Amino acid sequence: MATLILPILLIAIGSTAFAEFIMTAGLTATTTAESGDIAIEISGWKIESTNTIDANGNGVTLGDELKIEGVTDGDGKTIELGITVDPIFPDWYLNLTVGVHNTLVSTPVTLIRRIFYFDSNNNPVEMDVAGLLSLFRIKYSDKWYDETGQPIPDITTYEIWPCHTITTLESLTFDGQNYPELQDQTFSFMIEIQAIYPQTGG
Repeated sequence: MATLILPILLIAIGSTAFAEFIMTAGLTATTTAESGDIAIEISGWKIESTNTIDANGNGVTLGDELKIEGVTDGDGKTIELGITVDPIFPDWYLNLTVGVHNTLVSTPVTLIRRIFYFDSNNNPVEMDVAGLLSLFRIKYSDKWYDETGQPIPDITTYEIWPCHTITTLESLTFDGQNYPELQDQTFSFMIEIQAIYPQTGG
């Protein structure tokens, strides 16, 4: 069993005047095997925009207040992005593009997305985009693009062939201005993007 997982947001909200908190995140790849192995990986990533602040005034934000680090598997493929932001605040946002590559040794795949949060026992509980906003005031959306930059209307029906790469734009915004109940809490959620075999009609 292997999958493309985007674990997003371990958030600790402080009780400062602007509701400071820390965010960590990750992006991981997995697959489900039947008559051939699925082998996808993260081919790269780019921060398109963010309003992360230079909190310590040292002139450096990327690699300091905002850190994005790749995690590789035993074969050297990047299967996860670890993202840490400290601090984030009401109206903080991050727009991040991530390349998802179907490798030479793989088969054609389609992708599905699932969202989870982690309960007090660190068990994943499935929810949806509306749940993210309701529970954590996180607005989340994604958009997908093919290799020519054209939008992919429905990623769940789009076949990604071996040696091809598509791109997702992951957008996160913290809408926490008037939610003091989120202060002094730590919470975590995960967005899992799973590669599966294309479904045949019939």
